[in-house]
Amino acid sequence: TILPKLKLSKHTIDLYNRIDIDRVSIILLFVGMLFMSTTFLLQGFEYKKALQDLEAKKEALHIKYHLPISTYTLDAILKKYEKIDTHQTKLRKDLAFFSRTPVQRFESLRFDGKIYEITARSDKNLDSYFKKRFSILSSRFQKNIYIAKLTHE
Repeated sequence: TILPKLKLSKHTIDLYNRIDIDRVSIILLFVGMLFMSTTFLLQGFEYKKALQDLEAKKEALHIKYHLPISTYTLDAILKKYEKIDTHQTKLRKDLAFFSRTPVQRFESLRFDGKIYEITARSDKNLDSYFKKRFSILSSRFQKNIYIAKLTHE
């Protein structure tokens, strides 16, 4: 048999390796972990209270302005008013552009929702000026009167 002839090494390995940690280090580690967990717990309570305050404010706004509870409906209302705001802002910018137009006097200015119709007294043809902001559908300049149809499309 082989076992009696087998020579084993004199070196041994301790199967139960132990790390020497003194009690002070363990206590400090435990206190540190306890402090961190307490901090996280308190911060969690603060976040929960802040969330409850926000929910209460949201509910108060729903009641004050008679808003629907559904987010889907609120989004639809928001899109509607954003579209109106965009349209009104564009209209205001157009009117500001017209107010800076180098004319002697506007005879008429009409807007049907898409097309501006302009009649103005001027010393020159204003096509180059209006091309900066609008597409000119038609224009005419005769006897110091400029007539044009303008659009954004």
